[in-house]
Amino acid sequence: MSKTTNDLLASFPFPPINKDEDYKVPLLNWEQVREIIEQGRLELFIREKEVTTEYRRFRKEKIEEYGTIENYVRKKILNWPDLPENPQISSASLSITVNNSLSTANTDAHEKRPISQYFYAEIPATHYALLENDFPYAIESSIKHFILWSKLAFTPGSMQEVDRFLRAKFPRNKEWLFFVNLPHLQSVQGVSHAHVFVRDIPSKTNNCEQDQVEDKRV
Repeated sequence: MSKTTNDLLASFPFPPINKDEDYKVPLLNWEQVREIIEQGRLELFIREKEVTTEYRRFRKEKIEEYGTIENYVRKKILNWPDLPENPQISSASLSITVNNSLSTANTDAHEKRPISQYFYAEIPATHYALLENDFPYAIESSIKHFILWSKLAFTPGSMQEVDRFLRAKFPRNKEWLFFVNLPHLQSVQGVSHAHVFVRDIPSKTNNCEQDQVEDKRV
């Protein structure tokens, strides 16, 4: 039986990042990740000690080189040049997903539209980067942790747009969960980003076998 968030609170070492002693972080499974996001208990997403140590060393090096971790993300990871105010892009460069097939939003190269200030599913490639997290949270190996970096801000109304965006990026045999961290929990506050967790959709056969195993354990 999966642990509830209350069980996790009891088993997690808080606050782990500020302690030097050894500790072991339990790896979250898919249902635990889902429950944490649904309940808004985002502080339960932490890294294993080795990953935390590596991440802190990495941040220190990049801050010394670039001044801030945000500058490093913009310049080195995302290669984002400064844009003029109210930038314009050709709508011919935008793609949308219709019935799981990619199509061009508009073929008129002369027609222009302003880029929204908020994230939307058809965000141009110059304005986002979807990258696997080099320093993932403590999750089971069957789950991949991505970061969706964006020049455009995320709002509560953006969540459906993020889902549409991810539907176009991942194949049909994948499922995902995502969230935007609370400001006080963000380690990179100057660049809009969302955390995305992806896994293969379990087959019905595997689900039935797992149910049978659980029945035998009862």
